[in-house]
Amino acid sequence: MTERSSEHADLQGAIPRMILCGASVRAAAESAAAAGVKFWCTDLFHDVDLCDVVRLHGGTLLPQPATLTDLLPILQHLDSSIPLLCCGGMENEPELLEQLEQGRPLLGPSAAAVRRLRDPFWLQEMLNGTAVQLAKTVAQCPVIPDGWLLKPLNSAGGIGIRSLDQSRVLHSARLRNPACFQQRIAGLPFSVMVRPGNHGQQLSGAALQLSGWSELCAQDYEWCGVVGPFALPQWLHRQLLQTAILLAEQSGAVGVWGMDLMLTEQGPVLLEVNPRVPASFWLHELQTPGQLIRDVLSGNHTVAGRQTASALCSPIPRLPATVPSAQLVLRSRSDLPATGACPDAAVLTEAVRIADRPQPGQTMVAGSPICSLLFPAVDAAGEHWQILTTDSVARNCKHSQSSHSWDFEQVEMRLNRTVHEFLQLLTVAAGNEVDPA
Repeated sequence: MTERSSEHADLQGAIPRMILCGASVRAAAESAAAAGVKFWCTDLFHDVDLCDVVRLHGGTLLPQPATLTDLLPILQHLDSSIPLLCCGGMENEPELLEQLEQGRPLLGPSAAAVRRLRDPFWLQEMLNGTAVQLAKTVAQCPVIPDGWLLKPLNSAGGIGIRSLDQSRVLHSARLRNPACFQQRIAGLPFSVMVRPGNHGQQLSGAALQLSGWSELCAQDYEWCGVVGPFALPQWLHRQLLQTAILLAEQSGAVGVWGMDLMLTEQGPVLLEVNPRVPASFWLHELQTPGQLIRDVLSGNHTVAGRQTASALCSPIPRLPATVPSAQLVLRSRSDLPATGACPDAAVLTEAVRIADRPQPGQTMVAGSPICSLLFPAVDAAGEHWQILTTDSVARNCKHSQSSHSWDFEQVEMRLNRTVHEFLQLLTVAAGNEVDPA
């Protein structure tokens, strides 16, 4: 919570209210509805599902901005005591956040905290010598480009990330500004959500990140889904919690935010911090609807991370077993009308949910997200779970005109193989982990 918002500190004394804004807020709006919060919302899509949530649960849909920078005139007419919760994309607009926090409370990291946590060189300095370090990052294009990535500093969802091994990218690297260059790490990407707890920061389970899957029409490193949650082993939980506490203390971040990492055989490596509500929270909401909003309301009134060393070394409570799910983001391979772009709901099993559906009349530009599919895992013979898409989904979708770009059978095989590799890598990394004690 910002200094200015302290005058609005008693947010829980009345019926909770909040504004939700960002690139896409449908999942956050569902959480607000489940938590019984009065909400106003706006995002870049105003998709069918967001409109349905607003209509069914008494929310208010604000005008749709062309870009996130258009939010200021949209929000300035609302009561200044209504706090603002930022979702995806807002972390790349610190100047906008500075303007917004002058007029209302922010439910989450302040603009100053966002600037620190989005600065890879600040992160690199803060984590130097710790168990979890940032992947090596430099400001100048490496002389030998093999093994390096070009990363825009103000981007989301993996958009614009390119491998410098490609000569065309190396040639254009000088034109990308602002940007940095980060060493490419071999492993599997995952994220954790940092949440407020009774005694400071706490972590949610790990979410395996999917990016660049051609089966989902994603390019290069574009984000195209998430799988989880998975319970963190104690050694990894301890390392990541210590990292979260350090970054919260040094940046002043409060509320709910996320860390993106790569799991290697030697352990976790931080890739970046997303100082806003992470997309993976939707998977956690399946277990406890409304929990995000309850965490946000309680966590905005706590001092960032004050755990002691003894607390970090104490046994981690065993969390209730959760059933993981997979959220897949389907993208368009070419320009096409929104009508008929999504898989036909009639060919999907009852267990599969389609969400973030575009409004009829829109044109889906090649490469843009069309919708999300939520696949819950099923128990296989009582021994292990598996995410299934081919029972009736893939076979029927193969004959659906809207699904010509996606081979769900291939997606299913890759999905479960990747999850298996992730769980195996956790075991390997645990064997190589050295306890500093």
